[in-house]
Amino acid sequence: MGIQAPVEVKFRLIQEAISQDNNVLSVSNLCRIAGVSRSGYYAWLDAAPAREKRENQDQADFRLILEAYRFRGYAKGARSIHMRLLHQNIIMNIHCRQLKRDCRNAQKEKIKFVQKAN
Repeated sequence: MGIQAPVEVKFRLIQEAISQDNNVLSVSNLCRIAGVSRSGYYAWLDAAPAREKRENQDQADFRLILEAYRFRGYAKGARSIHMRLLHQNIIMNIHCRQLKRDCRNAQKEKIKFVQKAN
């Protein structure tokens, strides 16, 4: 028994079902239907502020990396981005592979944005 979906989706569905006024199922029943543990659901609820904080920090870091990537108007590699961040006294514990991936994603977003604008 259980729903074929990622655990995060299952927990969100349970949370939505519980918040509805006409809900007659308990958390235990909803967890059993979804195929997840009740303790896992409550741990997911408790971790929500930490997840939100981490997501906000990731977005802020990404903006800094993107700013360094776009500095002087030409594409840069991971080393150049790292050096630009160091010159701004920003110390980030980030791997070169992750920097390159973020830059590629930023370039793809830029292309999508230009295509939508046209």
